[in-house]
Amino acid sequence: MFTCSGCGLQHSDGPVCSLCKNRYDFGCAGVTETGFRKLGDRKNNWRCPKCKAGPPLSPTPNSPAISQMDSVLEQLSHINLRLAPLASLMEDIKSIKSDVISLKSSLEMAHELIDKFSSTVKSLESRIAKAEEMANDVSGLRAEITKLNQELDIRDQWARSNNIEIRGIPQKNNEDLYDLTQKIGNMCNFPVKKEDINYIARVPTRVPNVEKPIIVSFNNRYIKENFVSSSRKTRLSVSDMGFASTGYCYVNDHLTQRNKYRLGSNDCNYEAGCRRHHLLPLKERRQIADVVFLVKIAQNRVDSPHLLSKINMRVPYKTSRQPICLDIPQSSSNYRQNTFFIRAAKTLNSAVASTQLDLFTSSTLRFKTTLTDSWFDGSRTDP
Repeated sequence: MFTCSGCGLQHSDGPVCSLCKNRYDFGCAGVTETGFRKLGDRKNNWRCPKCKAGPPLSPTPNSPAISQMDSVLEQLSHINLRLAPLASLMEDIKSIKSDVISLKSSLEMAHELIDKFSSTVKSLESRIAKAEEMANDVSGLRAEITKLNQELDIRDQWARSNNIEIRGIPQKNNEDLYDLTQKIGNMCNFPVKKEDINYIARVPTRVPNVEKPIIVSFNNRYIKENFVSSSRKTRLSVSDMGFASTGYCYVNDHLTQRNKYRLGSNDCNYEAGCRRHHLLPLKERRQIADVVFLVKIAQNRVDSPHLLSKINMRVPYKTSRQPICLDIPQSSSNYRQNTFFIRAAKTLNSAVASTQLDLFTSSTLRFKTTLTDSWFDGSRTDP
């Protein structure tokens, strides 16, 4: 039984409004019982005439629907509060996405640059390898070029072996160079025939305002050598040849430009002459003579107790030989008084290994030969 919201009477059955939740009898509801039964599932959406005519009535504050709505609204407010930072988070995500895109493009560019750099490095490595090979070839080519230049200079000087160079004779028009050469030969007591001369001419020089030298080419080298040696024994004055100027003329070998440069350098001395004739320099030949004299002292060929007292001979037997053969005692180490001993000892200790010679059994000639060969072989160390 229920009380009808329309008439206020008790009834046993009637529809319930889906909006206001009030229950009516079929008469107040305006619907028959049969029609209401035929609604089926639509009975849950049925509305009373009042709800159909106007806005739905707000539920009472104490109804359970209001409390449920409040809880839903409260949950929604909490959800809204939690979702409030989502907008800024989305903006951050968008900026991060743009940064990632730019970073990706930068990485792609970096990969391209790395590929270019790697290709460049490979090309440079190949070039460096080729350059190293060329450097090795260049060193060999440089040595070969130097050797060829030396051979060319030697051949050039050999081609001038029959030539002489006369300097200091003034130049004039219509001069007879054959006559001048014959006058020089007569002055140095070495007559020269015209048939002995292959050609004769003046050659220009790089120095201005200097008389051009006369180049004379003989047919025979022996005539040339005798002519030069004879002219060096006589002071050849140009006034004796009919010139008004005073001075002397000089007859020398016709040298190449390189040999002239070497002749004009500070190397033009006694040592240069030794190298020219393939001799040892004076210093080394003096050291050899000193050491040979020491050998004579050791073999009792020179009877001088005073000299023997200044030298300590260290000649161990066979395989136990020590590298130092001679030693100057401390009492005899005054360099000014014993220069010979100090120099000779250093020469012997550095030039000849102690296993090569025995000072007491080797002959002086053999010792001198071995000592000289050590310089020519380049196996010594300068003391």
